[in-house]
Amino acid sequence: MLHVARRLAVDRGLVSLGLLAADAEAIPLTDRSVSLVTCRIAPHHFADVGSFVREVARVLTPEGRFLLIDSLAPADSELDEQLNELERYRDPSHVRSLGLAAWCRLLMDAGLQIRRVEVISRWHEWEDWTARSGLIVAEREELARWLLSRERLCRFLDVQLQDGGIFRFRDDKVLILAHRPRVSSWMKGQAASDAASRGIGTRSLARR
Repeated sequence: MLHVARRLAVDRGLVSLGLLAADAEAIPLTDRSVSLVTCRIAPHHFADVGSFVREVARVLTPEGRFLLIDSLAPADSELDEQLNELERYRDPSHVRSLGLAAWCRLLMDAGLQIRRVEVISRWHEWEDWTARSGLIVAEREELARWLLSRERLCRFLDVQLQDGGIFRFRDDKVLILAHRPRVSSWMKGQAASDAASRGIGTRSLARR
């Protein structure tokens, strides 16, 4: 991936560009050092999404923005489990797709404010979707039988059949734009706690 990015940078004449490989849960950047973080179709592979979001909040400057796009799990717990099971069978590197409520909670707990949420439906052709992950024909057929045996999940994914097999289905992606406020809710709470311990009112502390 970095090789492709480096080649594209050269092709487009981008010179002030640095590339590095690192764990999403331990971003090797200093606090409040970047104004924009983007992450596209990746967090469902992360071992600890909460740590990733906290790292994003840490490296963002005040008013810095975080743009996220990822696969979205349904709010229904049974469908959530089945959809994630489908994804893990197709790609063992899949850890978990989160629902919208879980994403909002993680972002707010990290002190980020949500500015925009958009849910986008995306169609996938079954043969292409399963082949891209390296499944052999027998595995694709087994996975198709598994999916077709789960009627509620098929309805949710709007599975379409052709010549007796799965032709295509659609799932949801979520786009979330959040930002780090100038004074995070955590910092406000900490300021209040520190002020109380010194016998100072939060209002008078804020005026300093």
